[in-house]
Amino acid sequence: MSSAITRALNEIIEFRIPEEILKLAFLPKTSSARDKVTISLSEAILRKVIRPKVIVDTSLHGGKVISVDLTGVPFKQIDATTVMFEIPREKTNFMTIMNVLSVSYVPSQLTSVGYTYPNSYMGSYQNNGSALNIGTRIATALNDQAFPSSAEVELLDNNQVILRDPRYLTGAYVLRCMVSNDNMMSNLSPRAYEVFTDLCVLAIKMKIYRDLKIRLDRTALENGMDFPSIKEEIDSYADAGTMYQDTLKLWTRVTKMTDRNAHQQMIRMQISPGL
Repeated sequence: MSSAITRALNEIIEFRIPEEILKLAFLPKTSSARDKVTISLSEAILRKVIRPKVIVDTSLHGGKVISVDLTGVPFKQIDATTVMFEIPREKTNFMTIMNVLSVSYVPSQLTSVGYTYPNSYMGSYQNNGSALNIGTRIATALNDQAFPSSAEVELLDNNQVILRDPRYLTGAYVLRCMVSNDNMMSNLSPRAYEVFTDLCVLAIKMKIYRDLKIRLDRTALENGMDFPSIKEEIDSYADAGTMYQDTLKLWTRVTKMTDRNAHQQMIRMQISPGL
């Protein structure tokens, strides 16, 4: 188990939420034979909250930023200006693409002979040696980094992307993508552990408030049994949902600063927004 998840679970069980309430919410007594399989409190929390809720949300709001070179990746040409790539999972280190941030041309292909230009504008651009020389000089100055493209990108399921490029359609693109965190958060920087733990705590409080508040009221009504201290603690979780959303915004900022690629891109955009 990763250090991030181990730390979060330790904080939750030992310091943040009373263990009695956690057991009431995640290890309810049941007569079902299927549910009598022994499961630890930590594993129950992982299965019911951290993996399906927190890890998914943290991936959507701040996954790892990577660049994927599509050169050589088979593609299907849909029409004169549209192609579809099915990106092998090896290209994303077996992570799922959550969002495509930008698309660029591979510079070495920008001036190659043999690519088609679907419209007359790009036909004239192809013959414009001066423009191409400028592009070549920029690419060289950027040490063969990707050259910005005007293509539109649509993300489909299973790492499939559709690119629409009416000016310059090629098979050589670089996608700058945000990919999911893995189920063990092994790619997480230690500097983000604290915010990740806070998200786990708040997500668990959200679930406890939703699942237990009505159940305890019903128990008191039907059986005349009241649990004032437990109800008071659970009532204090009423704002957990709002706090969770606020903490997700903080998570986005923190992960941008701790992700080297994302941080460098943010600095480049501030220094030279046109590149």
